[in-house]
Amino acid sequence: QRRQAQAEDALGFMLGDCEGHRHSSSLAGMTVFDGTGLDELTECLQEVSRLHGYETARRCRTVLTGHVMPRLIAKRLITASPLAGVRIDLTSMAKAKKQGRKGGVALSLPEFNKVYEYLTTLDPAEGAVEPSRGRWKLDHVIARRRNAIELTLLQMATGLRLSEARRAWIGLFEETAEGVAIHVDASIAKGGVPRVAHVLDPRVAERVKTRLRAAQSPEELYAGAPSNAQKAWTLRDANDKLAELYLEMRAELGIDAFETERSHVWRATLNTMMETT
Repeated sequence: QRRQAQAEDALGFMLGDCEGHRHSSSLAGMTVFDGTGLDELTECLQEVSRLHGYETARRCRTVLTGHVMPRLIAKRLITASPLAGVRIDLTSMAKAKKQGRKGGVALSLPEFNKVYEYLTTLDPAEGAVEPSRGRWKLDHVIARRRNAIELTLLQMATGLRLSEARRAWIGLFEETAEGVAIHVDASIAKGGVPRVAHVLDPRVAERVKTRLRAAQSPEELYAGAPSNAQKAWTLRDANDKLAELYLEMRAELGIDAFETERSHVWRATLNTMMETT
């Protein structure tokens, strides 16, 4: 399960499904013919190395050579792996590892409270319009906005990464005397290292408790896919809807950080708050 999650994350990077960067050389939208060209693969892997580091890029190449290419060969879509025996420089452009405590853009406490108050007054159905084309109906539009709201509230009070929050299931949450603890399973945790995350804002903790008590089973996802609540919301769709929400908050609340920052802002914010209390 852990290996499958790591493989899915690697594929996500190669397809440009990323919380913090815009990937201009991803394989998204390419045909098999174009996406298996050596130049295209090289540019994609080197971009991953530049944005996310050598180890991530190396893991992506391993997924390509060990899983993707053999399947394409088996289906007779390609005759041989274009990466076989080819050395690709993934080190010279690699993103350097940060030393010491991680930084990042942090919100002030008044800004944090403004976000909380704004999100908790939003009605996901208000202003929702059913698309005139496509297969999605009004309930799907509402579910996407509800997910964006609930996941943002959860992340801002826990520091969970989006990849963790969108795949978290109800059984990982535990009500405690202090509030709510989340046992982040190795299958969804970054790097496969399990940990316990606490809901640090008591207001959000009460909202989480309400969600837990409404769940039908421990296996239910905290915020499942809008089209199928039993499956995880895809990273690409989640990123798109969250970006829309953050830009909305930038306009409505005047928080300039949201022009470029997304869910990774909450870890820096929580770290700053804990250091000053």
